[in-house]
Amino acid sequence: MRTLRKDPAEQSGYLRYFYRDWKTTLLGRIWNRAFAFVSGLGVLPRVLITLQTKGRFSGRLCSTVFAGAEFEGRHYIVSMLGDRSGWVENLRAAGGKAFIKRGRSSPVKLTEIAVRERAPILKARRQHPRPARAQNS
Repeated sequence: MRTLRKDPAEQSGYLRYFYRDWKTTLLGRIWNRAFAFVSGLGVLPRVLITLQTKGRFSGRLCSTVFAGAEFEGRHYIVSMLGDRSGWVENLRAAGGKAFIKRGRSSPVKLTEIAVRERAPILKARRQHPRPARAQNS
């Protein structure tokens, strides 16, 4: 199903090869898996976080790389694509249970922040360089 909003990644030069209609292409999935593997080794900057969630349909571990946000001494993971993002739905289905990977996997329990409390966290998130998907927000 096509959405009414055009995917900003499709308007970018190289990003259109990675994303179409708000979904990742085959090339994008291969790139994301490779990047998640390297990030999970812990050799990239500490701002990058590899989150592993259990797939709600497959049951397999799915890895996603984030540039985390720090606010008032706590670490946060922000979904740039909102509530419909696959990893958010996987995390909800798993009851918030996931793993953070930097060399070794560490189990974590993540909680969703209420909408009215998100503004200062999102402002802190904008202090870090933005990944490609957030370029046109």
